[in-house]
Amino acid sequence: MFVDSPETTPAPEAAAASAAHTKRHRWLADVRDLFYPPQCVQCSNRLAESHAGALLCAACREALFPEVPGWCIRCAAPQPPEANLPNCGYCRRDRFAFERTWSLGVYRGPLKSAVLAMKGRGSSLLSVALGEELARQAESRGGREGVDLIVPIPMHWLRRLWRGTNPAEELAEIVARRWRIPCEQVIRSGRRIPRQSRLAPSARRRNIRGAFSLARNYDINGARVLLIDDVMTTGATAHEAARTLRRAGAARITLAVAARGLGGSRF
Repeated sequence: MFVDSPETTPAPEAAAASAAHTKRHRWLADVRDLFYPPQCVQCSNRLAESHAGALLCAACREALFPEVPGWCIRCAAPQPPEANLPNCGYCRRDRFAFERTWSLGVYRGPLKSAVLAMKGRGSSLLSVALGEELARQAESRGGREGVDLIVPIPMHWLRRLWRGTNPAEELAEIVARRWRIPCEQVIRSGRRIPRQSRLAPSARRRNIRGAFSLARNYDINGARVLLIDDVMTTGATAHEAARTLRRAGAARITLAVAARGLGGSRF
């Protein structure tokens, strides 16, 4: 029969103090909510009491993360539910160094607005909301299984300094905390490159080739890595980052993004 040891059995005084602390914490939270009612981080409307602890209201959740019948396993582009193919018209001509992709949805409408807002300063709560949802959805589809390490797509230090934040890094840290998996800046951006969004799809791989390198003092031989970025369109940036990880010995690489940009179907 299992018996609690003296070390694991709290003293009556400690239990009473803990209960008092919890009660005081709840009281302070009630007072805070009275003067500063919790608001949805997307629309700023007041959250209903039934959404205590949430960051998004029900309406914004429905608008940001609508139900989609099916996804391409490889690139996360929306597909008919009966398709269930390893690739699709958006990615079948591409070679990726990562195996599959998870996404919150298509980069348009409310989700696009949220991702663009997340790129700005002072948007940490919105990053938390998107990061937690990305973690939840990816885990529900098997994305957490076997992952040893979470790695954000890097940003050149000058762009990072100018912008004040790296959305991929913020999302990666949030997913890592939720899954309790290490998050490390394993790859770095060695040169400043023109923005991928300003280039034609055919020029993006040439633009990004050789931009990343492995950071010092990291051994990822045999690691199963989840790469994280804010948006994937052609997959060129994620492919180059995954190539860097492959050369360093990573055994498996998957990708998770907040939104999947659709640059045009290639059916």
